[in-house]
Amino acid sequence: MKSTTLLPTVIGLLLASFLTATAKTIQQADGENFVSFEAEHYKASSEGESNNNVVEWILTDDDASSGEAMRANFQRGQVMPINSKGAMVYELKFAEPGVYHLHARAMGPDGASDTAFIAQEWNVPVESDSYHFAGVPEGSQFVWIKGNPNAEWVIRETEEPVTFVVKIREGGILFDRFVFHKVKNVPAEELDELPNSPKN
Repeated sequence: MKSTTLLPTVIGLLLASFLTATAKTIQQADGENFVSFEAEHYKASSEGESNNNVVEWILTDDDASSGEAMRANFQRGQVMPINSKGAMVYELKFAEPGVYHLHARAMGPDGASDTAFIAQEWNVPVESDSYHFAGVPEGSQFVWIKGNPNAEWVIRETEEPVTFVVKIREGGILFDRFVFHKVKNVPAEELDELPNSPKN
């Protein structure tokens, strides 16, 4: 009887250990001026308070570059409260200091599914109702967009990794890949050809 009672706890601990062990830090390759990664390669998820609107990002196979993308699993046309769960947290390790610009390969199926909250700095949670991904072109294909054309992501020190947070705002929006690049406006065809940065 005792072993049966403890089984869910043991399984939970093993699963937590597995998730921790497989979570990777995305690293900028030597000599490269960008960091590129798949949306599903997040370090942790579900930042925020647990309430009646607990939501998650889920894997989907909608025409994504790697065969998988992350979709906001929330009702279309509804806007998530800022403090609800639904965050993907990425850990990035840069080798080159400087100013980087965020590009994302995203899909907004319709006008009620085309925005997401983005933390406005490294190493901070999403704390306000401003959002950097808005007006993703509606349609059934992924396109490269700039979340905020004027946003600059500054790397001054390279000894420690930084975190970057994407959080659900509207259900249905999809993200396939992210690129932080030193070039402000990179053509879509060049972004498509960038290799993913290594993980460690």
